[in-house]
Amino acid sequence: MTKHSEHSSFSGPPSTENDDDWKELLRPIYFNASARELKKAHIDESDAVRYAGGGFIASLGVYHDMHCLRKLRHWLYREKYLPDMSPRDEANMLEHLDHCIDMIRVSLMCTPDLSFYAFNWPKGEKTVFLDPESNSPRQCIDWKQL
Repeated sequence: MTKHSEHSSFSGPPSTENDDDWKELLRPIYFNASARELKKAHIDESDAVRYAGGGFIASLGVYHDMHCLRKLRHWLYREKYLPDMSPRDEANMLEHLDHCIDMIRVSLMCTPDLSFYAFNWPKGEKTVFLDPESNSPRQCIDWKQL
């Protein structure tokens, strides 16, 4: 069981530390899948991209979701990650992010986190805003075993 702290090295303004952590988190995003694995996943071989040496380029859904979160982070801090975007690049990015939001929604609805949350009024805040707090332990996977 794991308790998650309020902030992690994956949050906050861009830094070398969180950029490196995001890169490491998404490694390896792709792997070589066999025709048998594609069939088991109900994917038609004729639609899949082949590796030059055999097999097919594949990934796990969780890596796609993490890629999408990283893209949203890049958009949030676009002055650092996406400077000087052309209007066409921006339109493509917004379409990509719309896709990402829907994919993350699907993942959250398929595997919802049912941890219990309560809310605090942050001391000294002048605006009305609730601070969510959860000390519920969560069962996490060993990320390095993926």
